[in-house]
Amino acid sequence: MRASSIERVAVLPSPPFRLDGGAIFGVVPRVLWASDFPPDADNRIALTTRVLLASGAGRHLLVDPGIGTAWDDTFMARYGIEPEGTAFEGSLAQLGLKPESITDVVLTHLHFDHLAGCFRGQPGALEPVFPNARYHVQRRQWEWAQKPSPKDRASYTPEHLDLLRASGCLELLDGPGELAPGFEVFLCDGHTHAQQLCKLRAGGRSWVYGADVFPIAELLRLSWIMAYDIEPLATVEAKLRCLEACRQDDAFLILGHDTRFLGGHVRQGKRHAELVESVPANAGVEVLYAG
Repeated sequence: MRASSIERVAVLPSPPFRLDGGAIFGVVPRVLWASDFPPDADNRIALTTRVLLASGAGRHLLVDPGIGTAWDDTFMARYGIEPEGTAFEGSLAQLGLKPESITDVVLTHLHFDHLAGCFRGQPGALEPVFPNARYHVQRRQWEWAQKPSPKDRASYTPEHLDLLRASGCLELLDGPGELAPGFEVFLCDGHTHAQQLCKLRAGGRSWVYGADVFPIAELLRLSWIMAYDIEPLATVEAKLRCLEACRQDDAFLILGHDTRFLGGHVRQGKRHAELVESVPANAGVEVLYAG
C-alpha cells in the first residue's frame, strides 16, 4: 500500500432539498421514522448532499457536488431546493481554493442529486462549475445511465449526461482502484448499478463516504432500504461491504444525506449496526483532517 498523499479532508455544505419520506424509507411504516424526520405537508423530509473534499500533492478531489441550483422554478419547488447563491464558492474560499482549483470530481453515481452541482446557469445554457476537473465515474454506471430502466429513468438528467460526454474530461473506471495515494473507490450495487464509494486514509485515520448506501443513520439497519433502490437484495450486500470497509481500519463513516449527523464510527448493536461517537452536522465547512 502506497503512503497516503492526502493532506486535508473536509466536508462542504450543499443546498438542502427534500424528497418523499416514503421513498427514502421504503416499506418501513411512517410511524417508525416520522419523529426523527418530520415530513412536511407534501410528505417530504429534509436532506442534504454531503460534499467531500480531499486535497494533497497538488490535487483537489471533490466527491458528489450535490443537487446544485441550476434548475427551473418548477423543479426547485418540487424538491424544496434552497438556493445557496455563492455559498459553495465561499466554502472553497475558506479553504483557500476556487472552483478552478478542483482537479478531480468523483461521482459515486449519476443521479441528479449527486451530479447536478457540477453545473451552473439555466437549463439549456449550463456551464461547468469546475472547468479544470476530470470527472471519474464507473463505466457500468455510465452505460446504465444512458439507458436506465423505467423505474429509475427520472433519476438521470440527459442534459447533464450530454454535457459530461461533450466535455472531453470524462474518465470511465472499470472496477475498484486507487485514484490517488490514500484515496480508493470500491463498488456497491443495489441503489443503482456500480455505485462507487470512497475510502480515504491519512495520518493513521480512515474515512468511508457512504453516499446512497448509507445516506442517513437509520439506514444502517440492513432491512431498511430505500424505494429508489433498483435491487434491494443487492443493497443488503452493499451495506455489509461498506460496514466491513469501515471495520477494517475503524473508519469514520460519512453519511451521504443526513441533515442531523455528519457521521461517526460504526459498532454492532443488539439488533443492527449503530453510529457511535457521532458528529453533528455543521451548516458550514467541516475540516476532518489537516496533516
